[in-house]
Amino acid sequence: MQIEVASGSMQKTDVQALAVAVFKDEKADDGFLKKLDESCGGMIKSVLDGEELKGKEGETAFLHLSGSDNGKARRLLLVGVGERSEYTRASVSEMAGTAVRTLRGKNVKSIGVVPRFEGDAEDTAAAAAEGAVIALFDPDKYRTVEKEERQIDRLVVFIDGADAGAIDRGRPRARRGKRMRIKHRRA
Repeated sequence: MQIEVASGSMQKTDVQALAVAVFKDEKADDGFLKKLDESCGGMIKSVLDGEELKGKEGETAFLHLSGSDNGKARRLLLVGVGERSEYTRASVSEMAGTAVRTLRGKNVKSIGVVPRFEGDAEDTAAAAAEGAVIALFDPDKYRTVEKEERQIDRLVVFIDGADAGAIDRGRPRARRGKRMRIKHRRA
């Protein structure tokens, strides 16, 4: 799996799906979710107002997007992360893990993860990458039963306002496995 860290617009990034952290009882009336909701034609507000997703930790809502305003991603996964005050580095790992497990099951090959963590960019990048890699571990790799192989080829972690130096320092901490490469890209 190729892992990239970006600090720009997620709308311009070529990924099949976006996974976005949603806090408990958060509404799409202001801030980041409002901007994302506007580009998705009001779908996020509809999901949150209809209480299909309350933002509880581990809760998910999967949406298919259409139209040209929402960028290149055609699917959106909202991932509940619990209370904003209790959102930690470990929560970022869990959120990224939930996203890649869910989207791998939907046969998505490239994912953009938006953890929305206020901490250090270096820690956030490393935590998201670690969570994604650990979540994709398959303990029955050597079973003789035939199974369908689904893989995530590319993961892009979006860290708002991160500088290239912090992202570069986070790379070695996030590396796991022989096939993983991490590179910084400004969107």
